[in-house]
Amino acid sequence: MTDALIIQIISLMFCAMGLGIFVNPAFYKKIISDLVENESTAYLSAMITLVIGFFIISLRSSFTFSNLSIISIIGWIALIKGLLMISFPRPCLRIVKFFSKRKGFIMFGGTVILILGFVFMYMGVLLL
Repeated sequence: MTDALIIQIISLMFCAMGLGIFVNPAFYKKIISDLVENESTAYLSAMITLVIGFFIISLRSSFTFSNLSIISIIGWIALIKGLLMISFPRPCLRIVKFFSKRKGFIMFGGTVILILGFVFMYMGVLLL
């Protein structure tokens, strides 16, 4: 799997999530609420995040002084997030609950995710 393909998959995910948050923020608030209230869902989410992080790191683990280091950083963030959610689920879910109750949190997160999605999309096009 090439760097271009990895960054394009990440950009597609981020753009879809960002647009989804803008189109239907109530749906994403419900997802976060369900995640916090249902430990099985949180555990499954943590396992998937861990696997995705490991997958990205196994394909691209080197840090170079280029824009492509973002791929490795995203992989490490996902891996660490998955490990923390599995190892310390209650404190992690308390943090999620705390931020999800803040007014404007969902829309701010959606904005950041959408901007990152477009940046990654641009990077993926440049790599072709």
